[in-house]
Parts: sequence; structure tokens; C-alpha cells
Amino acid sequence: GGTEYLDTNYNPFTQGVNFIQNSSGFGCYCRTEQQGIAIDIGQIEVATSAGTQIFARYVDDRFYVRNNSDGLVSSANLSSIGFFSSIRTSNLNVESYKNGALQSSGNVASQAPLNFNFYILGANRAGALNNASNKQNSFSFIGSGSINQSALYTRVQNYLTDLGAQV
Repeated sequence: GGTEYLDTNYNPFTQGVNFIQNSSGFGCYCRTEQQGIAIDIGQIEVATSAGTQIFARYVDDRFYVRNNSDGLVSSANLSSIGFFSSIRTSNLNVESYKNGALQSSGNVASQAPLNFNFYILGANRAGALNNASNKQNSFSFIGSGSINQSALYTRVQNYLTDLGAQV
């Protein structure tokens, strides 16, 4: 992985107006192919792997998501290029999406958002960069679990197409 990342300066524990324990959404638009242990956006609890993270394409060719939890949902995935996102809509339901289409869902118990900032192109592990990514990301979001992922993907894709930055 790389050593460059973006600190969003957004802490959902203290600033979580729309990103809260049982209603949370986040995601990123990856422009480059990379298989590995890199985290594309997230934060990780110090003692465990709990938190909120996206692994667009892990070493086992799966797309993994944690969303305010220590449990994962995953699906097969052979490309890290595209718009990867997750929503949590209740204390149990977590869904993962690629390019606005549902990839997986599961019953994963929620935990309170972590008390440190989100990082992009890596994860914040209590102030330290963890599992950095070499990818190029052109868009990221953090918000509520009520965001329609298909509509968001369409709007982001149209915007990036206008900019010449779509994949």
C-alpha cells in the first residue's frame, strides 16, 4: 500500500448528525485496479477490527464491508474499479453495493460509531494510518443509511462523466 491518504476531518462520534449507529452510509468511487489488503475508506477500532471500512477487492477476490460493526458482509468481486458503498438501515441490517447494485446483505449487530476521523485511501486506527491504498478515488461520501444507492451512483456517474473522470 501507499502512505498518502486523506483525513476527512469528519468524526461520526462527535459530528454524526446523519451518520449514526443504526443509520449510516459511506462509499468511494475507485478509478484503479488493485487487489490486496488495502482499505479504501474507513476507521478501525484499536483492539479489534471493528469499525467502518470498505475493501473493494481483497486478496481473495471479495468485496468486504464493515459498517459500525465488527462483523463483515462480503461478495465475490474481480475488479476494484467502480463505485463501492454500504448502508446500515437498522441495528442488524447491513448492505453492500457496487455501481448502485446490491451485492450482499447480512444481519450484523451494530456498534456505536468510533470516536476518530474517517480516512480515505486507508483507515484511521486511532490516529494511525492502517492498510493504506495506492488506488485513485474520484468521489467519496459519508451520510445516512437512507441514501438510495442506485440513484446516488447514477448521479455521481453522470457528474464524473461530465468531468471526464468516470471509469
